[in-house]
Amino acid sequence: MVRWLLTRGAYTAFLKVVAMGVTLLFVALLSNWMPKADYGVLALILSVAALAGAVGGFGQSDLVIREVAPLVSAGRVEDARNYLSQAVLISLVVSLPVALMVGAYFLLADHGVGVAFAAIVLVTAWSLGYPLQGGARSWGRYLLALGPRDIFWRVGVLLVCGILVYLDQPTTITVIAPVAAVVLTIAVVVQLFALRVTLLRKPDDYSSAFNKTRLMASGALMLSLLTIQAQNNVDTFFVGSVISVEAAAEYYPVNRLSLVAGFFFLPVQMLIAPRMATMISEGNLGQLKRLNSFATLLLAVITLVVSATLLFAFPWFRGYFGTLSSETHVILAILLLAPVLNSALGLPDVPLIMSGRLKKLVTWNVVTLIVGSLSLYLAAASSSLVAVASVASGAIVLRKLGAAVLAWFALGIKPIHFELLSPKISS
Repeated sequence: MVRWLLTRGAYTAFLKVVAMGVTLLFVALLSNWMPKADYGVLALILSVAALAGAVGGFGQSDLVIREVAPLVSAGRVEDARNYLSQAVLISLVVSLPVALMVGAYFLLADHGVGVAFAAIVLVTAWSLGYPLQGGARSWGRYLLALGPRDIFWRVGVLLVCGILVYLDQPTTITVIAPVAAVVLTIAVVVQLFALRVTLLRKPDDYSSAFNKTRLMASGALMLSLLTIQAQNNVDTFFVGSVISVEAAAEYYPVNRLSLVAGFFFLPVQMLIAPRMATMISEGNLGQLKRLNSFATLLLAVITLVVSATLLFAFPWFRGYFGTLSSETHVILAILLLAPVLNSALGLPDVPLIMSGRLKKLVTWNVVTLIVGSLSLYLAAASSSLVAVASVASGAIVLRKLGAAVLAWFALGIKPIHFELLSPKISS
């Protein structure tokens, strides 16, 4: 079990490290290349796109894994592709009205038609990325799952922006936002072709994603994903919309830096979710608990080391970000508490989702989303970035703690089952 996690996890972790490195370059270089206010608007757009994309994705990433991974494991490739194609269609239908509302928001905020249209495209493309990522993960194609949106898109935007800087051309939000929209659309189209997604496939009785039960599950998963995305982005949204876009320009890089500490969460989740789905379908709860325990141990150790490194190295790399100040060191320390504490709680959402136990998880996620958002709004109204960071970290840990309690009561799964860690137990 340890060897499997380390070998498979090493590959996905490497991809995530590359993705996080590209993200930091994206944040650092654009903070230097763009005017501060324009960079703050970009931070606002990307935060809103991530939130709206979670709604438009309609929970299809995790549901695709739950439904497609067992089909792939059983060799039913055509059924798997049928289901994935229909899941993409669902995300497209749901994302369009959501994207239009986001575009209207930026238009009413006087950011211009070009920026508003770019926001519409970004939200739509971001939404479609969720079922495509779930499909790629179900086939074990982790580069295809992570690469297009987390790596190649940002590299493409940086290349275009770098050329503009070299040619002494403007890099305002009216230029960069459309560039980001076009490049992300290209990345999504590449995923569509690579996974052989066809929106005109004829559904059969088993693989139809339009089944009422699955649609209800999609809605529940969407709320859970929205909660998680809100934890990473809604604080930046409130800083930019309540305080100022200049404050968002200062807060956003620190927010992204704090996410580096949790870089191993996604690779581990990508790795164990399909396997947990198969274990659950086979009724192998003992091995599921053991897999979850090793995953939690790895998360806790790696997250603690990375968090400490970021915190102590901050004075050295602060100068590479054009909008950071010495005061943001405190904000970073507060934000880093969330991934450190979360890592000790493991990934309780995964077994709950893969086993279809969604009702209480979704209810808890919605409660923490509402309470956390209201608290963040009040914190932003105080114009204190420290207050915003404190509330954001507290809300993140509270949500994960509740999910861990639910996993214990529903499945008997603790973050770590020490009695199952013996190497004598077969993996």
